[in-house]
Amino acid sequence: ENFIGLNEDLPEEMRDELGIRHSSGIYYFKNGSRWRFGTAKSPDQFKSDRATRALLTEMASYGSGSEDMERRLFEALDGAIPQHSNVTVVRESTSSGPRGRFYRMFMDAMSGRIDIDWLFFSFGSSPLYAFDCSAKELENDAILKLAVKQNKRDLYYRMCQELGYDERWAQLAVEFNLTPGQVRWGQQKCRQEYQDDLQLFLRNYPVSPHSAFDQSNRHFFP
Repeated sequence: ENFIGLNEDLPEEMRDELGIRHSSGIYYFKNGSRWRFGTAKSPDQFKSDRATRALLTEMASYGSGSEDMERRLFEALDGAIPQHSNVTVVRESTSSGPRGRFYRMFMDAMSGRIDIDWLFFSFGSSPLYAFDCSAKELENDAILKLAVKQNKRDLYYRMCQELGYDERWAQLAVEFNLTPGQVRWGQQKCRQEYQDDLQLFLRNYPVSPHSAFDQSNRHFFP
């Protein structure tokens, strides 16, 4: 019951305004809406549900690696959601790598094999995931990216050294137009929380859909 404290944690005036009451895992609002919160531990809890709005979160972890449990959970969820145009379903997740139904569904949506709108959010799109940049860093960053366009290998590596980038982070900075502040934030996060495992970092803070599931090894210069 991940949201059992929802009602109690809200300020009293907000609870009164929304008219929230809680019963048997369902939150009722005075406008007639109701929210039901459940976990992905068992498909049984979804059997009697019928929803017009559904948020399925962290779907890549459903089934905990068991293909049979993953299949049963998805079948139960699909059965609880009516198949008509008035239903909105949002499926979201941090990546668990190139496997599982969420991965296949996302790739099929990207390629147009299934009619589902897909969204992706890069860590570079959030101002929260960046440090401030100095004018000198921004100048070196512009030179680094120009060096790639002009195929100036020596200049490229000199700017990498000036900015404190290794080949991996230089590639990300150029290919996805990351600022020095974003790179330094990413380097610190990767080092402190992911033992400098860039692939694992990019699964949790991706820069592109493909980096969320697998990290390429392309280099600008041989």
